[in-house]
Amino acid sequence: MRIRVVASAGAGEELVEAIGKRRRQRGYVERPGDAAAAAKLIQSARVTATRIRSGRDAGVVDDLFQETVS
Repeated sequence: MRIRVVASAGAGEELVEAIGKRRRQRGYVERPGDAAAAAKLIQSARVTATRIRSGRDAGVVDDLFQETVS
C-alpha cells in the first residue's frame, strides 16, 4: 500500500485514474467484489499450495473450494 498526498479531491481522482490506466496497459483486470474476501481466499490458496509442494497436508486441496456460511 502506498499513501500519496494530493492538493485536492480532483487531483486525487486524476491520480487514481492515471494509476488505473497504467495497470490496464500492463494487463491488470479490474474485478468487482469484496477485496477483503478475495485477499483471504488468495492467502489461503498460497498457504495450501506451499503445504502441498512441501508434501504436508496433501489432502487439503478441497478446503479451498468450500464456502464458509456465516
